[in-house]
Amino acid sequence: MPNSQNISTSRFSNLWEEFLRIFLHSKSYTNTENLLFFEGIQFDFNYQIFSLDLLKKFNDLLLEREFDRKLEWLFEQPKSTLIGLESPNYLKYRNPENSRQNIAILTQKLKEFNHIDTIIHIGVGGNYLGVKLVYETFKTSTSKKIIFVSSAQDINQETLFNLNPNTTLVIIASKSFHTKEINSAYQRIKKWIEAYDLKPVLNNVLAITNNIQRAKEYGIENHIPLESSVLGRFSLWSPISITLNLALGEEILVDLFKGASSMDRHFREVDLFHNIPIRMAMHSIANQNAAGCTSNTIATYDRKILNLPSYIQQLKMESLGKSVDLNGKHCQLQTEGTSVCLSCPEAHHSYFQWLHQGMHKTCVDFFIDESDSDALETFQVQKDFLFNGTDTKYSDPHKKLNGGVCSTTISYKKLSPAVLGALISAYEHETYIKSVFWNINPFDQWGVDLIKKGDI
Repeated sequence: MPNSQNISTSRFSNLWEEFLRIFLHSKSYTNTENLLFFEGIQFDFNYQIFSLDLLKKFNDLLLEREFDRKLEWLFEQPKSTLIGLESPNYLKYRNPENSRQNIAILTQKLKEFNHIDTIIHIGVGGNYLGVKLVYETFKTSTSKKIIFVSSAQDINQETLFNLNPNTTLVIIASKSFHTKEINSAYQRIKKWIEAYDLKPVLNNVLAITNNIQRAKEYGIENHIPLESSVLGRFSLWSPISITLNLALGEEILVDLFKGASSMDRHFREVDLFHNIPIRMAMHSIANQNAAGCTSNTIATYDRKILNLPSYIQQLKMESLGKSVDLNGKHCQLQTEGTSVCLSCPEAHHSYFQWLHQGMHKTCVDFFIDESDSDALETFQVQKDFLFNGTDTKYSDPHKKLNGGVCSTTISYKKLSPAVLGALISAYEHETYIKSVFWNINPFDQWGVDLIKKGDI
């Protein structure tokens, strides 16, 4: 088995060896224990390797990592740091005690922009991925238009041709206001505004930033402060979501936050055997560190959430793409592998060839709307063959489907803002659990920051 030695402490190493042994003797089976439900969402783990002993041993491993204490720290967010970690405070924004008040403040701020019909949202990475996901999922014919810009290349005459600068709001989402791509994009849009020789139009620019002085140097007088602890991949829950408030309305945002907060409570309060993020994390770790998967495939059969796989990809790979643990030592267990994002059924004609017959082991998370009967039928066939494969006695070797691809299916009857909020929250918590297990910091990103700052 890969990655089964020299892991932090002798006790953790012994527990890990026991986990590997139990995993080898476990199997997938259809059982109600493998179906977990949460407020309109079904999490189906029947195509994963599982046993109650495996789950209990995973709990022992988490306890060895002081998971209970670290879970409390995540929610309580004390002023002091915990073994070098600084909380990004994203949970406090969607806490019911805070979220309604914060959203109301944003709504009040937006009253001066009631004349707006189009928003240009400038941001990079998490500062636009979350907003784009929610907008593309729930926009209607009456929603205000959002144009997403992550670099100057996204801005051209075709983009701006039909826009009226008097009714267009430019929102710049940048904590540092030092990101080159964002600054270049804003300079190009500013030239477009100034070409109309209407100085009042510059009032239609709003910066959401922790560096208000820098924004003022760019001539921007409208600001919303952003805390320094907010990380881009969690910024959907911060004032950066003001774009959604203006484009979709306050209630969409309120329901999104409610769904996320409900999953927060579930994660914190529900027992081991029914805790969805813990099950997600256990299977993810088992697939990678015990079964040898080098990637995780995220496949959606619901066109409304085409942007969700990319959102999850950034969350996982930026948070868990680390090779040094909290003790400054090289990680002995492999941390997060590649996340592959698929849109189905289009991917059936490309990536699924690799899934069925490729040589690199992977596992799959499926998303599907239960009301789509055609997609359900196609999806079930693919899922069955991915797991079971084909028998060689019925075909030539080159026609054999390998099988052995474990998967989790996440389904729902209706995709509401609350459902999407709960899904995002579940993946955030899965990510945190895995960081505790691997003993790494999920709240830094030096591979991003050092290059961006030019400090190397």
